[in-house]
Amino acid sequence: MPWNSEKYKNYRIRNTEVKPLKQVMNDMFKKYRLTGKFREKQLINSWDEIMGVSIAKRTSKRFMKDGILFVEITSAPLKKDLMLSKEKIVYLFEEEFGKGILKDLRFL
Repeated sequence: MPWNSEKYKNYRIRNTEVKPLKQVMNDMFKKYRLTGKFREKQLINSWDEIMGVSIAKRTSKRFMKDGILFVEITSAPLKKDLMLSKEKIVYLFEEEFGKGILKDLRFL
């Protein structure tokens, strides 16, 4: 059966336009509604870079649920210091990723 038949008239022809990879990835994330999850993973993976080596060494687990970043700290004194600096830490992440991704921060 030929491709130009009436049966296949509603199928899209492949787009041959050349686009930058970043634009293609952003389009794909929007189409499959993955933008939020991707940004959350970026935020989790940037913990070490934003917080520094000394804090990263004392961090064992990180995960996000409903916009809340949960971080397990292995040092009790550091955990207390971070709890007191929670607003500043949230501000640092908002500067990097924008508002709306990180709603709260909890230390375990």
